[in-house]
Amino acid sequence: ASLIYFSGITLAILPPDDASAFLNLAAHAQAQGKVVAFDPNIRPALWSDTERMRSIIARAASVSTIVLPSFDDEATAFGDPDPAATVARYARYGAQMVVLKNGEGDVQVQQSGGATQVFATMPVAAPVDTTGAGDSFNGAFLAEYMKSQDVAAAVKAGQTCAAEVICHRGALIDLNA
Repeated sequence: ASLIYFSGITLAILPPDDASAFLNLAAHAQAQGKVVAFDPNIRPALWSDTERMRSIIARAASVSTIVLPSFDDEATAFGDPDPAATVARYARYGAQMVVLKNGEGDVQVQQSGGATQVFATMPVAAPVDTTGAGDSFNGAFLAEYMKSQDVAAAVKAGQTCAAEVICHRGALIDLNA
């Protein structure tokens, strides 16, 4: 595979030794030129304690090419005062690219050594259910980015997919409807 994708939920439910082994494998894959993408997808109830959660998320980011955090999760779990703080923290951890989702707010993307790019999120006229918005953004973003290496096109693909998903109940859309 050219892309390995995982989330903080995976790390939260693994026993500590297994989480460490998984992150070692992710680091090895990245060193071999694979794209390692990580969505912290922070669910505090799944973690045994806050310090372990923060430590493992930091380690996961350090072995990831792309980190896809959601600002509301980060503000709650890490106390980030604004999206720029979240982006800066993941850059300090070593992520090569940070793609910060922020609900109705702007998407911010920072690549190693580069300025932060800001992409406006267009309003959705009649959102029904935000379940799956972040996951749908991630999938469409990563698919487009792996195809084109174009960050702007990837953000647009992610936003378009998430906007469609939130206009339906649940995280899955009936394509036959």
